[in-house]
Amino acid sequence: SSDVCSSDLVYPALALRVMADYLSVTPERIKLNSGTSITLIGAKRPGPLNGSAAAQDIVIPIDARGNLRVNFVGAWDRMKHYHFSSVYNASEDRDEMEILGQQLAGKIVVVSDVSANSRDVGPAPTDPKFPLSGLLSNVMHNVLTGSFLRELSPWEQALVDLLLLGIVMALSIQLRPLADRKSTRLNS
Repeated sequence: SSDVCSSDLVYPALALRVMADYLSVTPERIKLNSGTSITLIGAKRPGPLNGSAAAQDIVIPIDARGNLRVNFVGAWDRMKHYHFSSVYNASEDRDEMEILGQQLAGKIVVVSDVSANSRDVGPAPTDPKFPLSGLLSNVMHNVLTGSFLRELSPWEQALVDLLLLGIVMALSIQLRPLADRKSTRLNS
């Protein structure tokens, strides 16, 4: 019997697999730098505007557990949606189907149940009941736009902490006399 679960095997998340296919990156051109990044080597964006563009590497930052910090574009309503009924009705009308085809050409379409009874929801920074298909969409958006979140280095974090401390101190000095003046007026 052979060992099917080798430590050398890595199975990509759905969003990574879709992005690799969309960007014409074959499995051997996906480089895993454990605990730091995943690189899509020689990614090519499809479409007439990008067809002549040079292939480029896309570096996706990950944490020590292989997770990506998702940079959400906003609430669920901020994303473009098509109701199934609209797609179905367009399939019966040649003009509507052509318009829909033009709107979706070259795009990645995520199909999911987002009805009121759907259980495919979870909390997200933008919404307590966020459809999880939106999570996939946000991950793919991060990869395509390069809008990744990253951890600050210890020096960057210290600088931010000092800056915030300075702002709080300045505000407390500035606002303290106002509070003292109000209490003085009430006492007189």
